[in-house]
Amino acid sequence: MGARPGTVALLEPQEIRASLLSTHARPLTVVMEFLEKDAGARVILVGIQPDLGAQGFAPARAEQAGLTRLLVSVFHILGEPRSRVAKRVGKVRRGSRALGGKPL
Repeated sequence: MGARPGTVALLEPQEIRASLLSTHARPLTVVMEFLEKDAGARVILVGIQPDLGAQGFAPARAEQAGLTRLLVSVFHILGEPRSRVAKRVGKVRRGSRALGGKPL
């Protein structure tokens, strides 16, 4: 996406620039369009900008912060009480600092 690491974005199929075409993989846009037609529902991609300078397999601090914001937003949308959200996010965070309950 070219954004700051940890940035969360909701992308429509026409906004996706990458196009991998091979005999073994389908571009995300093709998969998303298939799902829209098959399910009869709108399909969006949730993307989190990776920290390209990070080492190792675990999410970098910025990526984890983006995941935390995303989870808090999803729980907020689903109507889960804030106290339960904090407990769930705390389990997923694995030690990174809380960012508050701001929706995306």
